[in-house]
Amino acid sequence: IVAAGILRSFIFCNMRAKSTSLRTAAISLAQERMAQTKNDSYANVDAANYPDETNLTLDTAGTAATGDDLTGTGTVTISGVSPNPITITVIVTWKFKGNQFSESLTTLKIP
Repeated sequence: IVAAGILRSFIFCNMRAKSTSLRTAAISLAQERMAQTKNDSYANVDAANYPDETNLTLDTAGTAATGDDLTGTGTVTISGVSPNPITITVIVTWKFKGNQFSESLTTLKIP
């Protein structure tokens, strides 16, 4: 019984660590995409210029090896009308163990 409990704890901790690694990877991808929009001119920040990205690699090990990586989707939404500040939201979604997860970042861009 004790061995079974230890095994279950190990499995739970391992899955939790993987989940945390995926979230970290998703935030990193969202930050990269957000940097692209921040570096773009105000006039060029339009949803048409930021199509959804599919098959984004969530590199959980921080290496080029892809053995345990998953893929996700990146979405950029832009709301607001010039000359007012526009709201930019980047969302990265992925599936892990049959559940869907997402991480998002939001910022404002002024003219």
